[in-house]
Amino acid sequence: MTEHLTSYYTDPAEIANYSGDHPLVGGALDHPPLAIAPTAVNQRLLDEHPDAAIPPPWCSTELSAGLDLQALITNAHGDPGGRVRIMPGQSEAFHTGWRYQVWPGFWAGVYVRSGLGFKHGLRPSNCVAVIDADFRGEVIVKLHNDKDDPYEVIHGDRIAQLIIQVVIQPDLVVFDELPDTARGSRGFGHTGK
Repeated sequence: MTEHLTSYYTDPAEIANYSGDHPLVGGALDHPPLAIAPTAVNQRLLDEHPDAAIPPPWCSTELSAGLDLQALITNAHGDPGGRVRIMPGQSEAFHTGWRYQVWPGFWAGVYVRSGLGFKHGLRPSNCVAVIDADFRGEVIVKLHNDKDDPYEVIHGDRIAQLIIQVVIQPDLVVFDELPDTARGSRGFGHTGK
């Protein structure tokens, strides 16, 4: 179940001691580590039903930006498998089976998979979920169906992608006024169609 992992940490605290340089500070940052741990349900599946458990997320191609997240669906007895139908205009929440520890200085965004959005009108209900570096819970994806037809999600389906990004926390400087521009405060559609 760890074929997609490039490294393994026995202690998640090692993440805090990672010595890679932050890209905004300078220096070469290879791959910042992303600590993951299975949820209790997925750990039981890994122990009892390894072929049906949700593996760690992975990049589908060599240059993919996102790690694919899969739906963990269990029946009333807690056994893996099953399906959930998302009705038109409705949303359904899906477990993904893994908890995350993002390296400080980064955040993880949960985004729509392009095929699901373009072909089937499915997207995360909050559009983009933000996973902060101090969050330790499971990533749960709530999918919304924007189409007129129901869509069925099956256990193990790839339902979203996790993308790691740099955090920029600005130092705010307060002024009485801001310098003017030709555009000024004109917004929404000010340039026409």
